Amino acid sequence: GGFQNTIKIFKDMVEVRDNTSQFVTVRFPPHERVSQIALIVAEHNKTWSVHDIEIFSDGFVEDATYVSDIITFQQGMAWGDIRWAGRDGEGAQVRMHTRSGNTLDQNIYWQVTGSGDRLRVEDEKAYKALALGERGGTTYDFENWDFWSAPYDLADSSGTPLVSTSPRPYFQFKVDLIPATEFGGEFEFLEFSVSEPLASGLIGEVTPSRSEVATSSPFTFHLRPTLVDNATGFNGLEMSSSSVINSVGTVRIDGAEWPVEVIPIDDEGNALADFPANRFELTFVDTQMSPLTDTGTPIEVDFEARVLRSGAPFNVRVFDTDRPLAVRQKVEAG
Repeated sequence: GGFQNTIKIFKDMVEVRDNTSQFVTVRFPPHERVSQIALIVAEHNKTWSVHDIEIFSDGFVEDATYVSDIITFQQGMAWGDIRWAGRDGEGAQVRMHTRSGNTLDQNIYWQVTGSGDRLRVEDEKAYKALALGERGGTTYDFENWDFWSAPYDLADSSGTPLVSTSPRPYFQFKVDLIPATEFGGEFEFLEFSVSEPLASGLIGEVTPSRSEVATSSPFTFHLRPTLVDNATGFNGLEMSSSSVINSVGTVRIDGAEWPVEVIPIDDEGNALADFPANRFELTFVDTQMSPLTDTGTPIEVDFEARVLRSGAPFNVRVFDTDRPLAVRQKVEAG
């Protein structure tokens, strides 16, 4: 009775009677959006069975998502550039996201006590061992994991810096495929570079935080590195921005002016004769930020830039000229 009541909500599309063929092919008439199809087989007075049912349709599924396993490293690693191959048709979208973490599980598990409080449970295994009435649900461990990044532009597939926090030992990516009516998307492969970190922590900020748009203004970039654990140190930094950088002035390490070499760079990575530029590399002369002596040492870089739009960031990565194959490590805002 329950089944008969359920099938009444389905609209009849095709009916086949007195079938004697081993294979039955049915073409559905043109129809509006369909999310479910019910197949009802009438009773027979002879032994029979259905071997296989296949349904085909033009177009694409409404959306599809691929989420990778968590990629594990033996230690915290610095993320470099990410590259991928894919394509999208007119109106379709291929969105790629990343996140990184310090633990193998993004969830925090909770137990409900008799007093109505919640206690944190050690892991998923311990959570599943609880009685159903004691399971207090899960929350996202945002202290140890990033949220999914904003989508990377498919046009950047030749290589763009990973935005997820590093150094961290766990990495994950996902791909969302969102088709248009007659066009879909395709994702072929993804690759990214990692290396042992130059610093175990890099916190930076630019002051002042407000300036007049389209007017050349003075700024100072402040960097405070943490150099412990397996950090190897660095001797230069790279700044890039959609804003126009007009010049680089004084550089101070621990409050003292320090000689540097500055090279403005174009979008292709080639050296320019002079500013203005959207990117530059700065190398400290005869010094290396060392894990032995320089953890927490403040670095300040004075520069002038013309901000072209509100909210334009200045992106900074550090590098080591003695380790040219090591990835350039991103400075986190702080």
